[in-house]
Amino acid sequence: MKKFLVFTVALCCSIVSMAQVKFGLRGGVSSIDFNPKELVVLNQNDVEQLKISVNEISYGYHFGLFAQFRRNRWIVQPEVLFNSNKISYNVDDNILLSIKNEKFNFVDMPINIGYKLGPLRIQAGPVAHFFVNSASELKTLEGYKENFDNMALGVQYGLGLDIWKAVLDFKWERNYERYGDHVVFNDTEYNFNTSPTRFIVSLGIKF
Repeated sequence: MKKFLVFTVALCCSIVSMAQVKFGLRGGVSSIDFNPKELVVLNQNDVEQLKISVNEISYGYHFGLFAQFRRNRWIVQPEVLFNSNKISYNVDDNILLSIKNEKFNFVDMPINIGYKLGPLRIQAGPVAHFFVNSASELKTLEGYKENFDNMALGVQYGLGLDIWKAVLDFKWERNYERYGDHVVFNDTEYNFNTSPTRFIVSLGIKF
């Protein structure tokens, strides 16, 4: 990933140094895809305290700013986006089955490098997610605390369409953090043991 980041930054600098530039606004939705396992939470005596499984992951939404630096057929497209996601969990404490909701917000900063074939763009690049805040009903559970990383990394790839002032993007994103690794019970970190992927659709308008 580090070599990919270095290569991306070097190529971006080369294109941006002699490029035409346009700015715009954009927004869209995303869906998360992964196969989560059930978490079995133990208390401080290593006795089963409760079980947690994913009930539903809602569509996320995002909005923000983007720029396009164009040099011949090459395009560098950095973005700054506010991204919000919501998930609900099934919680079984061996007495009662309940549903707990969680919402978390990030600032996403992808940098995609694209190659134009007419109105079509083939693109790929890294993305950084910066944690902003969260609201979680899991906090009502005994021994729970959250521990979000301040920054997480991933990679995006996909296709784009540039039609007049409209910029339409279809992206797949793979992240390098395990989903749910912010969940901490009794000072033990849990996660759903998988790196999630996202499918992202965004529409932008250039100024």
